[in-house]
Amino acid sequence: MKKVLYILLVSVLAFSLLIGCSPSPSSSAPAPTPGSSSGSSSGSSSGSGSVSAPSQEQADGGWDFSGAPRHNLTFAIYLPETDPTCMDMVKFLDVVKEYTEGTVDYTMYAAQSLVNGDEELDALRSGLCEITFFPTVYGSGQLPLVYMLEYPGVKYSDTRALAYTVNEWFEVVKPPEVQDLKLIFAYGQTGGAYTTTVPIKTFEDFENKQIRCSAALTPVLASYGIIPTVMVIGEVYEALRTGIVQGNYGVIVAVRSYKLQEVAKYLVKDPFYSGTYQLYMNMDAWNSLTADQQAAIEAAVDFSYDLYIAPGREKENLEALELFRQEGVEISEFADEDIAKMAAANGPIQENYAASVDGGPEALAKLREIAAKWNALY
Repeated sequence: MKKVLYILLVSVLAFSLLIGCSPSPSSSAPAPTPGSSSGSSSGSSSGSGSVSAPSQEQADGGWDFSGAPRHNLTFAIYLPETDPTCMDMVKFLDVVKEYTEGTVDYTMYAAQSLVNGDEELDALRSGLCEITFFPTVYGSGQLPLVYMLEYPGVKYSDTRALAYTVNEWFEVVKPPEVQDLKLIFAYGQTGGAYTTTVPIKTFEDFENKQIRCSAALTPVLASYGIIPTVMVIGEVYEALRTGIVQGNYGVIVAVRSYKLQEVAKYLVKDPFYSGTYQLYMNMDAWNSLTADQQAAIEAAVDFSYDLYIAPGREKENLEALELFRQEGVEISEFADEDIAKMAAANGPIQENYAASVDGGPEALAKLREIAAKWNALY
């Protein structure tokens, strides 16, 4: 029977890879979404980054769930359920459900419908939710060592190099601020841009422009002469339309998800963007699982990470850029001389921040070491 289920799962997973998904904005906070048993795109994780079909051992690990308690995890995520990153987390949790033979399910509260994004870790610790997807940029004051990852300084060859670097860094460094939580995986995304209502052609064009960003990145934008403005992404469309801000800084796919290209017709790619994220589980919830359920979840990570978690939003970013061109957005990249000016301005930020945190210099050195390894592979 398990072999039949395995064949059906692989067939559905392969079909889901072929059809793909296109993001669209959510008009309102969604109701809780029950987990589904539909197939999800998946693959195995390996140091080389290769993608292969799941092994029989992965699909049928010899686990015994006959006496396992059933768990329905409350899943909080700040993103709308139509966002492609949210879709990836749903794919992963669907794989968990399949691997645990339905004994570990979930109910999703998307678009901050259960808790605000910056309060997710508190909600996880209190038990209000049992699993959450958390962006490092929301971790000011909560993640002193991890917060260092958001600053430019270490260069990454592509999104996969960043993802594997971040995941390994968590495993090796073990940031003390999250040791009371169960880290399921960590990863990152490159592919950032400034989307603006006025053209930004050179480094000097940044001067005195009011641009929305996350709190973590205010010193970076300020180093360029920008006036950084912190606000949640859901407020940016109206802020751009009314002239409260002249631009938004963030990952390209979010521009499409929130339709910012309708009100901001200039986009310049940023070579320094590296957003990092973590999927955490409440430790009591994790410890309440049987050893076989825990092993199945860890196998689900191995099965999913390489194929659609580590690559992040590269495919969707390219699709978004093509859509923007069709809709009249002027897309550009900085010249080498302007990139050099950005690097000179932002260069000290990550190192200075690391120096201000206990264990920061050692953690930064380890980040550089791990990044060099993964950059060589990608």
